[in-house]
Amino acid sequence: MSNEASLFDAMRSAIITAMGTDALSFAAVLAHCGDTQNHFTITSAAEAGPAGFKLGAFFPKVMPRHALASLLMDQFSD
Repeated sequence: MSNEASLFDAMRSAIITAMGTDALSFAAVLAHCGDTQNHFTITSAAEAGPAGFKLGAFFPKVMPRHALASLLMDQFSD
């Protein structure tokens, strides 16, 4: 399995787990930067209350592990 595929699977699993089993997962954005070894992925999901996305990156020449950021939003907050 490629680094890109494992990153996508991990991010998709994490966001659905955080949001619950009723979450809808949307199409992921899989891309690379100027150097084709540098990958990033954006996944998103939503359910009745929260919606959110995760941004993951893998830059093997800069850092030998994944970087991850996530944003969860409550659709009903004022």
